[in-house]
Amino acid sequence: LPPVKSVKVSRGWPSSIKIKVTERTPLFQLRVGEQWHWVDEEGVAFYSASEPNEELPRALAQSPDAELLVDVAEVLKVLPAEVLEQVTATNAMSPEHIVLELTGDRLVNWGSSDNSAEKARVLVPLLAQPGQNYDVSAPSNPAIS
Repeated sequence: LPPVKSVKVSRGWPSSIKIKVTERTPLFQLRVGEQWHWVDEEGVAFYSASEPNEELPRALAQSPDAELLVDVAEVLKVLPAEVLEQVTATNAMSPEHIVLELTGDRLVNWGSSDNSAEKARVLVPLLAQPGQNYDVSAPSNPAIS
């Protein structure tokens, strides 16, 4: 079953069985055609709906293959809560071109998912500065315009 992340079965003597089911937790939702697919931190799409879930960040991907979904998940799972709540959409045109759309019509050029933890650390103080476009694709040399 797609919503099941893992199952662990153990035996108890003399006559019991314990089953532990761990469900997948959605990290973002991906639009494919007219359907919205919930995707977990491993990049696994496990649920579909015709209407978006207003509580989940949205993602758009040029070609939503498994590798690209993993890249988007890698980016979103390292974002601090205060940044993640500002994300309105993630555009993943390729593994090297991921862009976050934030509230207030702001954009973050993330680049690839490489060094995502460092990019997230750099982004937090950057967002405190005025601007519309933030670039953390090279975290050692961020930019604002």
